[in-house]
Amino acid sequence: MKNLTISVSLFFFFLLASCLDLFSQQNQDWQWLHEKPQGNTLRWVKAWDANNWYALGLGGTFMKTTDGGNNWYFHHSAGAPATIVGSGTTTRYAAHFFNQNTGVAVGVGRITRTTDGGLTFDTVGTNLPSGTINNIFFLNNNIGYVVGASTLRLAKTTDAGLTWTVNLNPPSATYYDVYSPNDTLIIITSTTGNIRRSTDGGSTWATIASGQSFTIYKIAFKDPLNGWITGSAGKALYTTDAGLTWNNASTGLPTGTTFYDIDFVGNQVVLTGDPFYLYSTTNNGATWNTIDFLAPVSNQPWTGTYYSTEFLGNDFVTVGQFGLINSKFSNVNSVYTTLLRPGTIYDVWADTTGKIITVGAPSTAGVFDQIFISTDGGNNWQFATTTLAANNFSGDRYLLPAEIDAEAEDKESSDFTELVPNSTATFRSIDMIDNNLGYIVGSNSAVYRTTNGGLVWDSVTTTITPGQTLYKVDFINANTGWVFSNTSDAGTIWKTTDAGVSWTQQVLTGQTGNDSRIYGAHMLNDTLGWVVNYTPRPFKTTDGGNTWTLQPLSDSYGGFLYDIQMINENLGYCVGGGGRFYRTTDSGNNWMYDTIPNIPSGVVVTNYNV
Repeated sequence: MKNLTISVSLFFFFLLASCLDLFSQQNQDWQWLHEKPQGNTLRWVKAWDANNWYALGLGGTFMKTTDGGNNWYFHHSAGAPATIVGSGTTTRYAAHFFNQNTGVAVGVGRITRTTDGGLTFDTVGTNLPSGTINNIFFLNNNIGYVVGASTLRLAKTTDAGLTWTVNLNPPSATYYDVYSPNDTLIIITSTTGNIRRSTDGGSTWATIASGQSFTIYKIAFKDPLNGWITGSAGKALYTTDAGLTWNNASTGLPTGTTFYDIDFVGNQVVLTGDPFYLYSTTNNGATWNTIDFLAPVSNQPWTGTYYSTEFLGNDFVTVGQFGLINSKFSNVNSVYTTLLRPGTIYDVWADTTGKIITVGAPSTAGVFDQIFISTDGGNNWQFATTTLAANNFSGDRYLLPAEIDAEAEDKESSDFTELVPNSTATFRSIDMIDNNLGYIVGSNSAVYRTTNGGLVWDSVTTTITPGQTLYKVDFINANTGWVFSNTSDAGTIWKTTDAGVSWTQQVLTGQTGNDSRIYGAHMLNDTLGWVVNYTPRPFKTTDGGNTWTLQPLSDSYGGFLYDIQMINENLGYCVGGGGRFYRTTDSGNNWMYDTIPNIPSGVVVTNYNV
C-alpha cells in the first residue's frame, strides 16, 4: 500500500475528501489538519474590539474572526505572488488598516492592499525595487512610509498606499521600522543600534547613536517627544526629545529575548517577544513587570516567540510563532490555536478510512513525539510508542521546549494522549503494507515495525551499519523490502526477503562519496525500481537492486532531487528543490522538466509519493 508523502517544516497539510473542517479556509484546496486553525507564524494583529480581530503572517496568511476567536476565516493569499509558479503568496510582516475594510500589508516582495476586509489583496507599488519590506507606518489616512532591504530603504505614499515613491537618501542598510509624526521628522531603525533621523522629510539624514549594539525591530512614540525602541538581545531604550538622544532601559529584561512590538497602555510601556510574558514598565525601565498570557498547559502544551500585541484597555490579543493566538480578557488567559507538536514532519501515510500516520523529528530534546496518529481524518491525534526494552511508560505529558522546560507542569487532558517511547531517532520514512503492518526508518540506522496499525512500533534487529541516516523504506509485500541510506559510502541499500529477519547489502552502481547518498526510492516489484541520489539523477534497477543504471534529465539541473514515484513501469515523476518537477513516460529513458502543480504557500515539497 503506497503512501502520500509531503514533507513540511513545523506543520503539515493533508487533503481527505471525507474530512470536514470547522474553520473557513478560502482560496485553497489543501486543508490544515494540524495545527488548527492554521500553523503559519503570525507577525501582526489588529483587534478592533472584543470580537473582531485581524492577523497576518508567513506564507501570505490573513486571518479574521468576528466572534472573539471562536471561529476563523483565513486564506494564504495576502502576499504578493511567489516567484515559483503555484507556490502561493509571500510572507506578510506588518500591516496598517485604516478601517475594517481597507488596509495595506508589507513583507517579502511587493506591497499588497485590500478594500474588502481582507477577502482579497491586490499588489501595489510595483515600481518599487525588489526586496523585503519590514514595516509600515501611516501618520494619517493618506501619508505613510515603508522601510526594508537596502535596495528599497524607504518609500512614501500620499494616497493611502495606492502609489509609492522610493527614497534612497538614507545610508545603504536594511531598515526595520519607521516613525514620522508630521511628514517632516522621520526616524528609521536598523542593525547594530543604528538610528537615522531626518528633519527635512527625508532629503538629508543624521546618524543618532543609541549607545547599544542590537537590531532595532520596533520604534513607537507615545507623543511627539516620548518614544521607545526595542529589538534583539533584550534591549529597550527611550527618548524624551523626539529621538535626538536615547536612554538605556534594558536592565531587568531577559537578554536572550528579542522584542518585536511596543504598546502604550495608560502609563505602561509593554514589550512583546518573550514566549511566556509581556514585559511592562511604568518608570522608564527602572523596573520591569511581567504579564502572563499563556493558557493552562492542558490547553497549550507549547509556546514560542510572540511578535505582535493589540490592547483593548487592559485586555489584549497577541500572536506569534506556529500560528499561536492568545488573549487575556478580564484576566482570563485563552489560546485559539491547537498545537500538539511543533517539530518537523518528514513523511505521512493515510488510508481511506481516515487513519493518518506521520513520522518526523522530536519536537525538542527529551520529547518523544516523532510518530503522530489520527484515526478520524485529523480531528484528533495521539502519539505512538516505540519499544527498545521494558519499562515503557504511557500517560499524559505536555512539554515546552527544552530551554524553557522548567515552566512546564503535568496536567490531565482529554484532547490527546502521548505514549512515551524510548527511541530518540528522527524518522524519515514510513511504508504501510496494509492497515496493520508497516515499517519506519530514520537516523541511527533505526528500523521499526508495527503490527497493530501504528500504535506501537518495535525495533527491528538488522545488520545495517550503525550510524546510518536511513531516508527511505519501501516494501512490495509483507516479506520483501528495501531501506535506503543518505549517508555517503555506507553501502547505501539493504534488502530483506524474509520480513526483516535478515538483510543483504546492495550498492548504487558506480557511485561513491556523496553521490552514493539516496534521497528517495520507489520499487514497483521484486525486480524493477528507481532511486534519486545526490548527483542529482534518477537510477533504475531491473534485478531487484543488484545493479543500477543512471538515467538522464532533460536539463543540466545541479540541485537536489528528493523523491521519485512511478505510477507504472513507464509513467513516473521525481521532484526536487526550487520547484523542480520531472516526468517520464518511457520508463525513465527520458526525464522531462514539467510544470509543477499548485502547492499551498508555506509548503516545501520533498516527496511526491502516491
